[in-house]
Amino acid sequence: DDTADTVEADADTDADTDSDSDGDADGDADGDSDADSDSDADADADTDADSDADSDTDVDPNAWVQVGAGMQHSCALKGDGSVFCWGAGSSGQTTPPATAFTQISVGDNHACGITASGSVSCWGDNTSGQTSAPYGTYASVVAGGAHSCALDSVGVATCWGRDTNGESTPPSTTFSALGLGWAYSCGITGTQALDCWGYDGSGRATPPSGAFVTLGVGYDHACAVNTSGGLECWGNSSGGRTEPPTGTYKAVADGSTHSCAIDSGDWLECWGMNTFSETVPPSGDMYDIASGHYHSCAIDSAWEVVCWGKDDDGQVSGAP
Repeated sequence: DDTADTVEADADTDADTDSDSDGDADGDADGDSDADSDSDADADADTDADSDADSDTDVDPNAWVQVGAGMQHSCALKGDGSVFCWGAGSSGQTTPPATAFTQISVGDNHACGITASGSVSCWGDNTSGQTSAPYGTYASVVAGGAHSCALDSVGVATCWGRDTNGESTPPSTTFSALGLGWAYSCGITGTQALDCWGYDGSGRATPPSGAFVTLGVGYDHACAVNTSGGLECWGNSSGGRTEPPTGTYKAVADGSTHSCAIDSGDWLECWGMNTFSETVPPSGDMYDIASGHYHSCAIDSAWEVVCWGKDDDGQVSGAP
């Protein structure tokens, strides 16, 4: 699903199997997506990634402040802490718990959020244990294809769910942001370097060197914004998904075969495959972005949710 933030997560996620994040999506994530994304994606220990939403000291309780995109569903967080999800819901992924959240992330067929008390709460498909969140207090969470991760207040990562390729076994370092894809995970370390672990098919777990501030992770490719505001992508390059535009950006989200980013002027640019018009975003200022399997969602300047791309299960048209 997921999109991005700072100790956040976003994750879109995506995937074929997954956003983002997302999304992270996830099919992953997303993506897995935002989703990935997910993702989507999309976890800055801030959130977004995916992309994340700008924040105000006085948040309008009726404004949508964050969005996440998964394989075929999407979720959005309101200023009052409530979450609304739409799209495919056969695994319960569109039925969030009735509690207040401060951040959310959408994966393949599940989603997670940080509650007002700082605990992690997840819902949706739990086939691999991806919604069996650990106890404790966390700063951010990100959902991937079939696994999830959270960062505590000092940036230590804890992951759960599918671990077939080591994607839920993070390195012993601290992170400022995380993003999850299908069978792999990536993060920005305390020294601003990228670190990925898990399955490395198509080079998805082999990031570039340098210093980075936020990232988006998709099904089998990922992108990050470096300290100069430029975009750098790696992994499966089919369809141009790892060939980002030039310019200055502040958030990025990766889906299954496409990516989107918010530039320094708050406008969206998307690239990659365009089978379902997923790289044709709406115009105008955007404050959060998440990419799912073949769709993306954003928060516009009116604090409304806008989505585009594949809509076979209402993951686009069902937006609030």
